[in-house]
Amino acid sequence: MGFRYHTIVIFCLLLIQTSLFPQTHLMEGEMITSEDGLANNMTAAIYKDRKGFIWIGTGYGINKYDGKNFNLFAKETNGLYANSEISRIREDKTGRLWVFYRNSFSMVPSPSSRDTVAAIDIFDPNTEQAIPFDTLFYNQVPFRAGELYLPKIQDPQNRLWLHTTKGELFLYQQDQFHKIFQYKDVFFEYITIDRNDHIWLGWEDNLIVIDSTGALLDEIELPEQIIGIWQGQGKDMFVATHSTIGRHVSLWRKPWHEPLSPFIPKRNEQPILADSTYTFLYLNRQGYWFMKVDDELHLFDYHGNWLNNYTTQMGRSPDITIFDYFEDNHRLWMTASTGIIKVGVRENPFQLIHKKEDMLSDCRSITEDEHGNIYFLNSNIFCWNKQTEKLTKLPDSLGAAFAIIYADSIIWAGNYGVSPMGYDINLSTFKKIYYLPFHQDKFLVHTVAKANDPHRFLVGLNTGIAYLDLHQKKLIPFGGYSPDNEKDQFLEKSEVNFIHKNASGFWLATNHGIFLLSEEKGVIRHFDSSTGELPFDYIRHIHESNDGDFWLATKGGGVVQWKPSLDDRKETSYRQFTTEDGLSDNFTYAVYEDDLGKLWIPSDKGLMQMDKQSLHIRNFTTEDGLSHNEFNHTSHYQAKDGTLYFGGLGGLISFHPKDLVEENHYAPSLEFIRYHVLEEGNDKMLDTTSFLAESGYINIRPQDKFIELHFMLLDFNDIEKHRYAYQIEGYSDSWNYINENFIRITHLPYGDYTLKIKGKSASHDWSEKELHLNIHALRPFYLQAWFLIIMSVLIVILTIGVIRWQYTC
Repeated sequence: MGFRYHTIVIFCLLLIQTSLFPQTHLMEGEMITSEDGLANNMTAAIYKDRKGFIWIGTGYGINKYDGKNFNLFAKETNGLYANSEISRIREDKTGRLWVFYRNSFSMVPSPSSRDTVAAIDIFDPNTEQAIPFDTLFYNQVPFRAGELYLPKIQDPQNRLWLHTTKGELFLYQQDQFHKIFQYKDVFFEYITIDRNDHIWLGWEDNLIVIDSTGALLDEIELPEQIIGIWQGQGKDMFVATHSTIGRHVSLWRKPWHEPLSPFIPKRNEQPILADSTYTFLYLNRQGYWFMKVDDELHLFDYHGNWLNNYTTQMGRSPDITIFDYFEDNHRLWMTASTGIIKVGVRENPFQLIHKKEDMLSDCRSITEDEHGNIYFLNSNIFCWNKQTEKLTKLPDSLGAAFAIIYADSIIWAGNYGVSPMGYDINLSTFKKIYYLPFHQDKFLVHTVAKANDPHRFLVGLNTGIAYLDLHQKKLIPFGGYSPDNEKDQFLEKSEVNFIHKNASGFWLATNHGIFLLSEEKGVIRHFDSSTGELPFDYIRHIHESNDGDFWLATKGGGVVQWKPSLDDRKETSYRQFTTEDGLSDNFTYAVYEDDLGKLWIPSDKGLMQMDKQSLHIRNFTTEDGLSHNEFNHTSHYQAKDGTLYFGGLGGLISFHPKDLVEENHYAPSLEFIRYHVLEEGNDKMLDTTSFLAESGYINIRPQDKFIELHFMLLDFNDIEKHRYAYQIEGYSDSWNYINENFIRITHLPYGDYTLKIKGKSASHDWSEKELHLNIHALRPFYLQAWFLIIMSVLIVILTIGVIRWQYTC
């Protein structure tokens, strides 16, 4: 692994209380150094381009990073102005990189914003060559590179802003330099563009606001020298100031057209002060503050409450003198003299409601009352009030297991063991009544469904079914079987895991397939693998979607999309999904559907989300916020408001699918990174990457032994767990699945083909974007038109010659 420090995503039971339960955040911290392939630990500039590659200015030149490999570009090989003093890297609309060099000769760059520019390179990633700014824009711009300052600029749109020593502010767009504003002989140390495209310019103790045309909107005088400006939430702006006396740092909140007010970060109600030496403060777009405190990197929420110490989390004390940074979704990448620091924070979408303190939980069945209160089993019966976020344990409820229902202020829960089978508790009086088994072999209730009789419930047992009667306070044998019906007898020997009711009757998920039951007639139909109507027999859960399809969770057979037919003239059909299709595990417990057409499937290896239309699958694990990867049998429920509840060894979690809509958008770039060719007669492969970047296609010549194409899914997370698939359209219609990020093509018949490549990360399904590359496999020279024409002409000439010779003889 080298010297890379990963913070396994942790569940921080933080200090911000919401009733009994703390707000949970997912945090990660990592250092990337020369031992991971970085050219030099002295990093000063960092930028992510539109394709998804990360560019780092180091003490030895520029590194291009794809999450696995670092490519170095230097003065000697790529025409850079210098190999050091790189202070900033930005990108224009054509994809060229603008590399800014500071006017300094110190070994360690200063984080001061008063840097002036020594030179600018315009670097083309395709040709991998740099052209000096003054050469490329000769006589096209009213300033030279050496007449520019390097203020701290924050623009969510990543536009190219240039600030001259004359106090001019230019915006480079569409190959033109647009002068936006000028404040003569003033150096704007901080430039921040807000979401309304207003431009906030700060220098010394002055702050002005202009619009995109340069019109002055506001002027604010600060009590101290400005050292930072950030866009907050809503109409908030934040400003940091630095006192020359006492060297303390102050933060100020500035709502639009309202006065400044102090903003004080706190830990345990005690004020926290940012470091006054080489101060680092940053407010990201999600509303989290990153702050250097006592030479360590700390995290605060939007209101200034302390959340985390990243330095402690990373297990090492990196240099927190930050020179440059960029924000990438929930992560912040920073450069320092000890390498690259990458940290992340996001709210955990999965709320942990309850878990056992010092042991694995045994969380089971879940139900809901008319007020939206949630009741669940975890050795006892617990009640979760969603409105107050208050959790209570029902008294005298030890031993509750598997099944639970609520009806008319009565909670009924199944028990472990042979006797009693369960009990009910009156929530008004808390009186407890036990229910005894009616047969020694029927002692465990797995599932409960409302029967046609309003006073009864149909229950699925460890073998067969029965009635639960809350009025008579007992379990009663099911009496609706028909005499001599073999299917009824088979059901009585089956474990009933779940009961789904619709207009056709009761659908029973068992270890012997699915039974369709009528309370009056007994078993109407039995579906299993022996009849070819199911691919797998052990069914744990049944979900019926609005389109009439059934979705089945199985014990070892993945998930089944099932279209049962009760008409003998029509066939029952199905489609089975397993780990081969992207599931994290074939042992699944339930299937629930949300309003967005997504299916949610708990398993023994995390929680899966499947899109019904695209069939894309996303896998959630502890790294995504789950308290444990293994869920439990019968421990699942969808509340009336759409909230999903799943229980397992990590306790009970809840989430609403709408909160994961943004999380579900997964579109990392997939890019080619290298193209090598081995020619006949050569022992060493030829690097032709630049040709591929410029042309967008490749030719395979007959003398090429093979070609090797490398690619990368640019999501920078668990790279070693990525999977890829490729298809050569025109040669094969099937996808080839591989764990490596390269393919080698050899002996491809001549012709035209399209290579397709897709990628998959550890927790997401296959990428939305596919790589497409046209391949021309050239004919051998003896099959090419020019050769055949020449040979034809020669044959004709030879034939004529032979004929003439014969006549002359």
